[in-house]
Amino acid sequence: MRLTVPCRAVTCSHLQCFDAALYLQMNEKKPSWICPVCDKKAAYENLIID
Repeated sequence: MRLTVPCRAVTCSHLQCFDAALYLQMNEKKPSWICPVCDKKAAYENLIID
């Protein structure tokens, strides 16, 4: 799978990115958002585009 919009959260300590578009689509109706790489909280306002 190719990343269209690479991002990660400021709360994460890793350098690996995940796809922002897919992440937003998967989490839009969930009460808490979790980073798919490190399992830390990764809320919308904490996402940064790489």
